[in-house]
Amino acid sequence: MNTSNIGYYASQTEIEQVLEQQRQGLMEIDRQIDQLLESPEDKETYQLLKESAYEQGQMNKFFDQVEGEAPIPQDKRDALLISKLEHRQEFSKQMASFAMDIQDFKGEGKTLFMEKTHEALNVYKDNFLNSARDKLTQQQFETLREREQKQFEEMWKSLKAGLEYM
Repeated sequence: MNTSNIGYYASQTEIEQVLEQQRQGLMEIDRQIDQLLESPEDKETYQLLKESAYEQGQMNKFFDQVEGEAPIPQDKRDALLISKLEHRQEFSKQMASFAMDIQDFKGEGKTLFMEKTHEALNVYKDNFLNSARDKLTQQQFETLREREQKQFEEMWKSLKAGLEYM
């Protein structure tokens, strides 16, 4: 993609124009990719994968960690990643729904939102782990469970800090 350079002394307007051009370019690339994909399943998979760099990085670290014990075949790796992304997508939908349902982010509304968020995060983690159980050996699953527990605890701390700031 041809991206414009922003000079050191660029104005806010120039920066916004360049960012808008880049956003439009990305939308055009997405449109072209969508035209190339034939099946609804491929289109859905593309939508899941296109903003999943963080989750892909997490899963790749896990795959690297267990590589010496018993390598995980590529089809199972793909299935694990897609499962994680599907559960992330469901979590994101729940969060959007909670935000729409709870208009008052002070007092009881904020407490309720935090409780629902924590519960939804745990459901996300549990559902992903349940889907991963049959794709891994017991040792691989335990390694994944430990990693995911730590990652979800970190995610909760980050979400909680942001919510408490509101």
